Amino acid sequence: MSATDRPVWITGVGLVSCVGEGEAHHAADLGGQPPMLDCSDPAPYARYRFPPFAFEPQIPKKVDQRQMAQCQRLGTYAAGLA
Repeated sequence: MSATDRPVWITGVGLVSCVGEGEAHHAADLGGQPPMLDCSDPAPYARYRFPPFAFEPQIPKKVDQRQMAQCQRLGTYAAGLA
């Protein structure tokens, strides 16, 4: 087995959505109210707003956070949770 053929283990799933972060937020919302839908910006399209996340545990450097778009920050954050 070469160095590039090592097995990979996935130990968790980074669950991040407009509901919140983690299993607890999602389980609580399965039977509850749906997330708030924002139809104001950009009109006439509707979208769900993400709650504020503290990215520092997964992306400690502020300079890295500023260089990333929102989708990159959320993806990196979710990958760090996994």
